[in-house]
Amino acid sequence: MLVQGFDHFVVPVNDIVVAEDFYSQVFGGKVVKRHGLTVRSRSLGPHTFITVAGKRIGVYLQKEERGTPIAPQGTPTYSFTTTAQGLQDTIRVLEDWKVKFDGPVKSTHSFAASTIFFADPAGNNFAVYVPTVEENNGTTERLTGVGYLELEAPNLDASIKFYEEVLGFKVLERSDGESNKPQATMRMASGQFLILTETPFGPKGYPMSRLIPGPHLGFYVAPAQWKDALAQLDRLGIPNGDRGEEAKGRTPGGNQGTYMDDPAGYVIQYITEGMQ
Repeated sequence: MLVQGFDHFVVPVNDIVVAEDFYSQVFGGKVVKRHGLTVRSRSLGPHTFITVAGKRIGVYLQKEERGTPIAPQGTPTYSFTTTAQGLQDTIRVLEDWKVKFDGPVKSTHSFAASTIFFADPAGNNFAVYVPTVEENNGTTERLTGVGYLELEAPNLDASIKFYEEVLGFKVLERSDGESNKPQATMRMASGQFLILTETPFGPKGYPMSRLIPGPHLGFYVAPAQWKDALAQLDRLGIPNGDRGEEAKGRTPGGNQGTYMDDPAGYVIQYITEGMQ
C-alpha cells in the first residue's frame, strides 16, 4: 500500500485554552506549537499542536458553535491505544474533570480488549483502548499510539470506493453496527482500522475543504513512495494540493504534504518525513 497508516488528526474546538489543558491533562500531551496568534500567521486561524502518543495532534478554533449535544459516544471517533495502567490513569483524570464516560467496555471490536468512550469539552468523541494484543513500544507515556478511526459516510459505497482506490485500504467486513447503521471496517497497512458508518455528516463548526487551512485527518506515506502516491492521485483524477504552502512559507513542490476531500466531507492529508 502507498499509504501506510493513520498518523494524526486536527479537530475543531470552541476554546483553545480549555482544549490545551484537556489534551495535556487527560491525554498526557505537551503543547509544542501555537499558530494564528501573530500578524503574519493570523490568516491560518488560531490552532495549537500538542504531542500525544508521539504524534502532533491539532486543535483548531471553530468559526461557530456546533450546537450539538455532547455525548460520550458519537461519530467521528478518534482513538488512542494504551496499557491497562494507562486506561486507569485516563479514567482517573476524566473523573477529576467530571467528564462523563462509558466503560470500560470489553471487546467493543476484535482488536480492542477494553475501551472507554468520552468527549472533549467541544464534543469531539474519543475512545481510549487496550489492544487485544498489547504492543510494547517502550514508551512511558499514558497513551501508546494513535488507534482506529470511525467516520461518517453518508454514502457508504462512495466512501468505501475512495478509501479502497485512493488510499489502498482493504475491506474486512460490512455489517450493521451497534446502532444498527450499515458499517464497513477497513484495514490499513499499519494494522490500524478505519470504520465507516452510514450516517449524516455532522456539523463541525468549521468549513471543511482541502482549500482552507483547518481540521483534517493525516495519513502517512513513506518518503520512498511519496512520488508514487502523488502520481496515483493524478491517475485517479483526485484534486489535491498543499493548502499551507503560501501561508506557512513552504517550498513549492516539496514533500510537505498534500490535501484532498473525501466523499463525506473530511479533509485528508498525505504527509511524509519532514512535514510541519
